[in-house]
This record gives sequence, C-alpha cells and structure tokens, in this order.
Amino acid sequence: MADRTGGPEVPRRIGERTLGGDLPGFEKASRLLFADKPAELAAALAPWPADLRDHLLELAQPRAED
Repeated sequence: MADRTGGPEVPRRIGERTLGGDLPGFEKASRLLFADKPAELAAALAPWPADLRDHLLELAQPRAED
C-alpha cells in the first residue's frame, strides 16, 4: 500500500505553496529548496521578510527519522 502521508517532502511543499509565491526570486528559491542546496537557498531568501525566511529555512532542515 502506498504511503499517503507524503513523507518528508510535505512540509517543504506546504511552505512552497503557501509562503511566498509572490515574493522576488520565488522560483529560484523553490528550485534550490528541492535541490538540497541550503547555502544557496539562504542567499536567495535573504531579501524576504525575516520571519518567513527563517521559517522556510527551518523547514528545509533534514528531519530526524522516527
């Protein structure tokens, strides 16, 4: 049976769709998020509002396996 929880990509996708779709560099930041390039992602998010940037960078962190 398929895993319907979406796995670890769910928080990233939620963040991508709901947080910042109209901000500058959104598409580039989205590509960097899924390319697992945290330093480049942080640079791309630099002009974004601090609270949103920090939240997205937190979502991009690897999660410990249960």
